[in-house]
Amino acid sequence: MIDNQTSLYVVLVASGLVLARHYWNGGFGQKLLHPPSIKSLPFLGNVFSIPSGLDHINFMDIGRQLDSDIVYLNIMGQPLVVLNSAQAATDLLDKRSNIYSDRINAPMVTDPTLLDWSDFAGMLPYGDLWRRQIRRLKAWLNPRTVRQFEGLQQDEARQLLGRLLDLSAGPGLFQKLKHQFFFMMGSAAFKLSYGYCFKDDQDPFYVNAVQTTHHLFNATMISNFLVNAFPVLSYVPGWFPGTGWKRTARKWRDQKNLAIDAPYEWTKQQVATGNFEPSVLSALLQGDEDTPGLSSADREKELKELAYTLFV
Repeated sequence: MIDNQTSLYVVLVASGLVLARHYWNGGFGQKLLHPPSIKSLPFLGNVFSIPSGLDHINFMDIGRQLDSDIVYLNIMGQPLVVLNSAQAATDLLDKRSNIYSDRINAPMVTDPTLLDWSDFAGMLPYGDLWRRQIRRLKAWLNPRTVRQFEGLQQDEARQLLGRLLDLSAGPGLFQKLKHQFFFMMGSAAFKLSYGYCFKDDQDPFYVNAVQTTHHLFNATMISNFLVNAFPVLSYVPGWFPGTGWKRTARKWRDQKNLAIDAPYEWTKQQVATGNFEPSVLSALLQGDEDTPGLSSADREKELKELAYTLFV
């Protein structure tokens, strides 16, 4: 039972934090220049301007309204710059990458009390860990080394053709075709990463990996979880009304851990017995050099994340 005093306290603290951030970002001083933006509300900014649904579609709609490939949004003091075209992304993130390039920071994903996935290679900020993972990937994903996996791709393509021939025309045919192509790509990526071959599309490794990937993409969307716009919400206790998203995060975190740990341990066991299929992870387990100052536990965690990233 939550009394009125507790509710008032939470509201006052949240309001104070918002005002402090607004002041810190220059909200009461000189306005900074930024790309085109839609009208915003005092303090709240554009929090009500982003409808629920797929963020990239909503951002494209806003870009068309403003007739701009670059859009600026303010979510209660949290600045957000959206690039709606390949040209804008190339100009800022490639040609001027030393200034603008970085990775999204979604608290729903990175917060230790939520999904606890700050080490996911696809969202790492620039730093030592990012450089180590990139170095490992470049050692395998380059025109010379990937040739050894051409046989794998050919096998998957042949199996795909066999499954396509078994499909019958009728309602839902497009979805069936789409599913088969996604399964083929996932199967090839998983075998490349772990040396494991899916039995079928109900294989536990495949089901967990796909569901975890969907959870990851959903967790990064601002419109799905307000904590991505207001990180302070992560401190709201789980018993507070409206915090069901915290239970969702814990459920997704458990599945994420299973999706990452289980295939890694399988490949590790295969390598230990000497009975394993060639894969990126098996090679790294045998030959990844020790990094000064990096413990064996940290190295193992990094290899787990890297292997799963290849599937994503």
